[in-house]
Amino acid sequence: MTYIKWIDRDLITSPYCIGLCQSERNFIKELKMLKVNDLPELIGEGKDATVHYILDSKTGEKCCIVCIREKPDTTPHDVIGLIVHEATHCFQWICEDINEKNPSREFEAYAIQGISQKLIQEYKMRKKK
Repeated sequence: MTYIKWIDRDLITSPYCIGLCQSERNFIKELKMLKVNDLPELIGEGKDATVHYILDSKTGEKCCIVCIREKPDTTPHDVIGLIVHEATHCFQWICEDINEKNPSREFEAYAIQGISQKLIQEYKMRKKK
């Protein structure tokens, strides 16, 4: 039992938004809403996941859209592995964007953990629906 409603467990917050996309239709809708003219392919041929780096033309926020393609034999464990892999790429891109060439190991581990947990939470919520 908890007596406090915890608001946020992040060590740091960033100006980057990260989202999960699992369908071509939603991906195209989101990119159109962000006013992205050159619509990239959701996930390249032969890949199960990828990250797209997009600039939100309305807010100026830099966004990572993590796209995952599930196949009939894809297990939840497979998806979690893909999410952690793509979360690592999100972190790498953020570091590159802020010119952080040598992040500490703890910073890297906590950041990837936080990104992964939020993406996994979103994945679980979508599976419940």
